[in-house]
Amino acid sequence: MAFIYLPAHIWNIHNFRRQSTRPWLIAGKPYLNYFHPKVVNGNAIDCGRQVYGPVLKKIKSAFGSYGK
Repeated sequence: MAFIYLPAHIWNIHNFRRQSTRPWLIAGKPYLNYFHPKVVNGNAIDCGRQVYGPVLKKIKSAFGSYGK
């Protein structure tokens, strides 16, 4: 199972085990996998991308008041 529904504080310290039938899933603790991927997996790739300024402004104007 790739996703488990837990409270956030438990989710971040929960260990995901390796799965022989799903080698693409990364094992480890979600917090470390997200913030320190090279510690968990030396072959980890940072797939983050910069957001184009005008697009970000358009999104903020459309959804800026959401959740306030």
